[in-house]
Amino acid sequence: MTVILQKTAKQAKFDQWLHALRNGDYIQAESALHANDNGIESYCCIGILDEVVYGTEWHVPDIDHEGYFEYVDDEGESTLMSDERVADMDLHKELNKVERKYFENMGLDVEGVITRIAALANANDMGHTFESIADYVEELGWNE
Repeated sequence: MTVILQKTAKQAKFDQWLHALRNGDYIQAESALHANDNGIESYCCIGILDEVVYGTEWHVPDIDHEGYFEYVDDEGESTLMSDERVADMDLHKELNKVERKYFENMGLDVEGVITRIAALANANDMGHTFESIADYVEELGWNE
């Protein structure tokens, strides 16, 4: 008898995101969810999640932010990834001792970093590759 396990909606979203992090289609940005430098678009690992999984539409802000795009929520407010989306992916959870030690072993300064999303943004902005970030998510079991 073959048992077929169906993935949860969250697992399917993680699969989409991790595939996008590894497929080589995105250029990595630092300190911005999505940026455009002279026509070259780049993304933070969280910006890829927002775009690939949630279909975020990016807008050029009213104020010049040197090529950075912003996400405008349903109420027309400029924002980072919405709290609902962060919670949907369980990225709002606080780092536990094991996760904190894991990131320290990966060379990240996690002092003052409280949540999973902050740890991933920190890894991204410190130059850890998208592939490495995808590996972290899987190794810590956040995609399960």
